[in-house]
Amino acid sequence: MSFCRRCGRITLRSFIYCPYCGMTLQAGPGMADATALPFERMDAMQAEFRARHIDEMLDVLDSLESDVEELLHGIGAPS
Repeated sequence: MSFCRRCGRITLRSFIYCPYCGMTLQAGPGMADATALPFERMDAMQAEFRARHIDEMLDVLDSLESDVEELLHGIGAPS
């Protein structure tokens, strides 16, 4: 518990405002703190998307590589 500096009443430490007089008891998060988590989530989502996209492109590339090898072996094989 703590005391309000304006009205002197007892308040809980978790209160941001005094429920009796409305005085700010503790500062809220700053702009950087308030926006950090959403941007961290967005960065993680973008990194995951890029990793999936690269994996898909590698799968397609492997498939194309095997097709080219089949064609090259087919051309070089005697009839």
